[in-house]
Amino acid sequence: MKKIGIFLAFTLSVVIVVAQQWPVNLLSLNNCNKLNPGLPVKTTNFFSAKSISIPGMLFIYGAASLKVEGLKNLNLEVKEEIQEHHAGFNTNADDYLQFAPASGAFLLEAHGIKGKHGLKDKAIIYSMALVIMTSVVSSLKKITHELRPNGSQFNSFPSGHTANAFMGAAFLNQEYAFRSPVYGYAGYTTAAGTGILRIYNNKHWFTDVLAGAGIGILSAKASYYIFSRIEKIRQLKYRRKVQKNSGTALPFFIQPGNK
Repeated sequence: MKKIGIFLAFTLSVVIVVAQQWPVNLLSLNNCNKLNPGLPVKTTNFFSAKSISIPGMLFIYGAASLKVEGLKNLNLEVKEEIQEHHAGFNTNADDYLQFAPASGAFLLEAHGIKGKHGLKDKAIIYSMALVIMTSVVSSLKKITHELRPNGSQFNSFPSGHTANAFMGAAFLNQEYAFRSPVYGYAGYTTAAGTGILRIYNNKHWFTDVLAGAGIGILSAKASYYIFSRIEKIRQLKYRRKVQKNSGTALPFFIQPGNK
C-alpha cells in the first residue's frame, strides 16, 4: 500500500505543476486586434523552454522506460503492487473520463461562459490538437510494439486515453484558466484520474501514462501555435487590404519582414 500512496502522490504532484506551468494570456489574438488595431500582431511563444519543459520531461521519462532496465523494473513493481491489493479491478469509466476536460470547455461555451476564443475557433483548435495527438500516439504504438501489462496487445506505449485526456485538459486550461484557475486544476485532475485508471485496469504501464500526458499537452500547444500563426497571417492580409483601400502605407512595425 505504501508504494501505491507514493505513486498517487507523485502523479498528483505532476498534475499540480503542469496546471501551473502554462501561463494564460488574458486576451485572445482576435480580441487584441480589435482592441488595438494599430498594434503589430504578436504570436504567443507556445514552445518556450519553460513552456515545454514539463510535458517534454514526461514524454522523455516515459520513452526511456522502453530501454532503461530500472524504469522497466519500476513499471513491474507498480503493477505487482496494484495487482496484489486490487486484483480484478475493472472499470470502463476511463473510456468516458478521457473526454471530460475538452467537453467541459464546450459546455462552458454553451452555457454562455466565454473563453479566449469563440466556438468556431475552439472547434478548429481542438480538431487540430486531436489530429496531432492521434497521429503521434498511433505512430508510436506501431513503432514501439510494447506489450500491454495484461498481455492482450502489443500497443501499450503510449497511453492514448491519457494523451487525449491531457490534451483536453491543456485545451480547457488555455481557454478558461484566465477566468479561474479552478478550471485548469479540474481538467488536469480529471486527466490524471484517467491515467491512474488505465494503470489500475492493467491496460498500461506507469510510464505509458506519463508519456501520454506529455504528448497530450504538447499536442495542444502545437495546435495553439499553428492557429496563432494562421491568425497572424490572416490579420496582416486584412490590414494590407484596408491600407490599400485607404491609400495609406502600412506602419513600419507591420511591414513584411519586421517582427
